[in-house]
Amino acid sequence: DLKLTPPIARMQSHSDHTWEDSTPSAEHPNFPAPNAPPLPPKPPTMIGGSVDPPKPQLPPRPTRQDDSPPPPLPERKPTVTRPARGVQQQQTCFSKIFSGCPLNINCASSWIDSSSRSQHILLGAEEGLYTLNLNQGMDVAMEQVYPRRCTWLFVVHNVLVSISGAAGHLCMTNLVQIHDKGGDAAVGHGFSRRRFSHTTKVPDSRGCLKCCVARNPYSDQQYLCAATARSIILMQWYEPMQKFMLVKTFESMQLPSPLNVFEPFVVRNEEYPIICVAVLDGDGDNVAFETINLNSSASWYQNPDSHPISVKTLCQLEKDTLVVATDNVAKFVNLHGVLKSSARQAAILSFDPPPYHVVCLQGSVLSFHKHSMQAKSLATRQVIAQVTDPTRIFRLLGSDRVIIIESRMADDPAAASNLYILAGN
Repeated sequence: DLKLTPPIARMQSHSDHTWEDSTPSAEHPNFPAPNAPPLPPKPPTMIGGSVDPPKPQLPPRPTRQDDSPPPPLPERKPTVTRPARGVQQQQTCFSKIFSGCPLNINCASSWIDSSSRSQHILLGAEEGLYTLNLNQGMDVAMEQVYPRRCTWLFVVHNVLVSISGAAGHLCMTNLVQIHDKGGDAAVGHGFSRRRFSHTTKVPDSRGCLKCCVARNPYSDQQYLCAATARSIILMQWYEPMQKFMLVKTFESMQLPSPLNVFEPFVVRNEEYPIICVAVLDGDGDNVAFETINLNSSASWYQNPDSHPISVKTLCQLEKDTLVVATDNVAKFVNLHGVLKSSARQAAILSFDPPPYHVVCLQGSVLSFHKHSMQAKSLATRQVIAQVTDPTRIFRLLGSDRVIIIESRMADDPAAASNLYILAGN
């Protein structure tokens, strides 16, 4: 039985070998298995009225003289790798990383320890912040990093940025220090309470509603923006100190309530990002953006009576390309909301059923629904991969570096869940 015993909570996966599900099972029949058995040989063809002579065959292997069982195969070490170039998107498959997870997870991300090259999945849950080392082999277990509620997280270099605690503080956690097994982790099993001292709260960030991170490709600077009920906090990454430093706090802000959209736009000739707080219908298939320009106090958001549309996904993909997912369509527009037409890829993709989130991959868009997931080609608009299982509920937990998915039984949503990563994206 799994038990959470704060301040140290260690959870063991229920599966005997969590990586045995790295190929699609009956639960996901539509994703082809990478290690499927070879196809049978083709029948001989007729050439000029005759049958090709059969190819020489190897002699049969000699049978064993004794009845002893064959020697066991060596243990397969789990790895998380990207497919080689040229692999088709149809070969995308799921890899189970944890079975029987009792946590109520809100968000997830990944981090690679540069010293050990081990890959960690970081989970923000109602029960706290947890880490899962994918290179532990068969002994896969979760360990608690921070015992406070976590609703959002993002990894920048070796720093974890999160919204944590009952009051929703913006926090910074040093991932190298909390995973240093040679330090104070030697006190007891797992993480000691002193490790929580490696998490610090950003001043005046109580009641943080939403956060976003943006990198300016023109200046190669990285920014963190956080919204509270009446202010916006702007921070900039300072490489020598390996941390975000406060640039400015914009007080007495009038933000939409509820704040459903808070996404950064990076614009040429602007030092700081522009924050989008609402999306409106435009002319035809175009959209309009309600924005806050952090570079000038003269262009604040001042239209609280507007009627924004429901946005499932809003993300800047390139310098002048954004994806906006609303209802059952995903649109590719420029920074002014004008639809971008291209002969190489579709400007609008439609999905059935309507997704609750979409993720853009290389040459395709992956949409997530309650009981299914579907990948569509940007070039042909055709479905190239799909999973449909009405007995399960799928939920996207994170897609920053690795796509992390939670699967629960539809007839018992309160039961423990299984966690997967999407290999091949």
